[in-house]
Amino acid sequence: MIKYRGAVSVRFSCAYLFRIKIDGKYFLVKDEQRRNHLQPVGGVYKYTDSSILDTTHAVQCTRFGTGCDLDCDLRIIVPRRYVSKFWSWYRKEKGRETPDDLYREFREEVLDRIDSINPSVFSTLHYKYCGECIETSRMGENDMQIRIADVVELIPTPEQTKVFRELLTHESSVYSFVTKEEIYNLGCTPDNPNPTIANHTYKILPEEEKRSLRRTRRSGKYYCCRGEPRQTAAIEESWVHIEKADMSKPFTFISYNSIHGRDVWDFCYHNRPPLENLWIDRKEVSENWMEDVEKALNCPECSKAMLFINKDYLLRSYACYHEASLIVDHKIPHVVVLVDIDLRYLRELIKDWTFSDIADKKKLRVFKNLLHYNDDSGHIECSTFSLKDNTPDRLFQAWANL
Repeated sequence: MIKYRGAVSVRFSCAYLFRIKIDGKYFLVKDEQRRNHLQPVGGVYKYTDSSILDTTHAVQCTRFGTGCDLDCDLRIIVPRRYVSKFWSWYRKEKGRETPDDLYREFREEVLDRIDSINPSVFSTLHYKYCGECIETSRMGENDMQIRIADVVELIPTPEQTKVFRELLTHESSVYSFVTKEEIYNLGCTPDNPNPTIANHTYKILPEEEKRSLRRTRRSGKYYCCRGEPRQTAAIEESWVHIEKADMSKPFTFISYNSIHGRDVWDFCYHNRPPLENLWIDRKEVSENWMEDVEKALNCPECSKAMLFINKDYLLRSYACYHEASLIVDHKIPHVVVLVDIDLRYLRELIKDWTFSDIADKKKLRVFKNLLHYNDDSGHIECSTFSLKDNTPDRLFQAWANL
């Protein structure tokens, strides 16, 4: 039983880890976001319904990194009085990713990073659920941390095993195969006493199932998930070629959802002449994402904004809603670019919000003002364009006239 005595708030980090064992060794990948240590394939679950932040008065935790890739991560800080409500929501497994489909991180950490792998070989993943690890620790005098990790074991097909065995014969800066002893020693050697393996890696070892893992209703069950592998490992992101915004001069803030980030970067990159001096949050953020975004949107030189909106932007993304709120509050001139949605859907969505008893009134106000939605006519009066349109001239003309 977890004791919360004296805790004012609780930081939850909810993740999953793959045990991938090939010929007695464990496959680990390099963590590029923080300490550059080797760790199991896996990552933090994402929530798909942001209402959990409202019902538990939770906030996104930014202590261990931020940015669009971390948008909707189930790494949040919950006030003590709402912890039981969070646990109830988490156990129901609604409104969040679950062990039924763990393809996303496997694709991002393995298929998108290792050029030699043919992604089609891993279009289907089979794995067994091993158990759940829960760790608690104190964070300062009044707060505590709870780390939850589901551990699954990949059951590779013969063809997938062949691919891993081929990787085993090569050295790489992206991945490594290590022994059980190396994991327990955190990769330390007499010649190099500095850890090179993340300290949570031990959880994937079979020896830890009885010692460290808690059995759940899923334990021992087998799962199969399918995905659409992206063959983008060798493609350098176009955002790295976009000049960093000079915040001493008028600049345009680009707001988008992480799900369609690459399309946005390509659009901005190929249209740099008309869209000069851009502030793209993926590029400029440091450790504290929210502070960086607020600094940009509070800057008097933030003269315009271009918002790339999809369904997830409107319904689930707290980060996008936060940016939209600041743009509306500061009355920053903006245009809206629709991604995989159209005006008809947008009107129907806002109409549903208008007559919904459970609509978040503040959220409704923000997005109606963002789109200049007219309650009387039901029309959206803001300049809106489609990313797939072949007539960008109208978009740039509207942007220039802001």
